Amino acid sequence: MVNASSRRGASGAGDGRLSRKDWILAGQDMLRKEGIAGLKLSALTAKLGVSTGSFYHHFADFEQYLGAVAEFFSADRVQGVIDQTMINNPDPVTRIRRLAKLSLEDHTFKLDAAMRIWATMDERAAVTVERSE
Repeated sequence: MVNASSRRGASGAGDGRLSRKDWILAGQDMLRKEGIAGLKLSALTAKLGVSTGSFYHHFADFEQYLGAVAEFFSADRVQGVIDQTMINNPDPVTRIRRLAKLSLEDHTFKLDAAMRIWATMDERAAVTVERSE
């Protein structure tokens, strides 16, 4: 289970507060494990061990949050994995092996599947899945 104390290191804030990225990563984790139906604010706050105040400090409402979760999928997550496979410009076979290894370690395949299901119901997710391809 991901909680506020384990996420704090990811924020880089060092002051114990969750960052916008912490909320997005927690949402992606929930999306991957429970699907879009399981991605709820009450579940997120319970998972992170915080109140809703932190959420509303970073997002105006849940719709804005969902847009940020969708955008982060292609903008940062997928591109980050691709960038890691290209370090030192390896040959194609090495790139494919790195991509597979990183995707398995980061559960990218499960998140991709959840994003594709969400994309059938939400244009934001559809656009971001298309961009990630």
